[in-house]
Amino acid sequence: MTDSVHLACLYMKDRPGLRRFLTRMTGSLGMADDLIQDAFSRVLEKEGGMAGVRDPRAYLRRSARTLRSTR
Repeated sequence: MTDSVHLACLYMKDRPGLRRFLTRMTGSLGMADDLIQDAFSRVLEKEGGMAGVRDPRAYLRRSARTLRSTR
């Protein structure tokens, strides 16, 4: 499975849970959606993509938290 296909599957599978998590954390559905988009965009831009990431769900949550702290 290519990295982009793997990432698309991950997005479809984990987006709802990540969205709930981020909506609770931020209090804003719009901000949660922005953070999800930014977190996945970061992975796409990252050299090597998800290679070497043991827990993609945790990686995305951590990325979203980091992005939130920069806003």
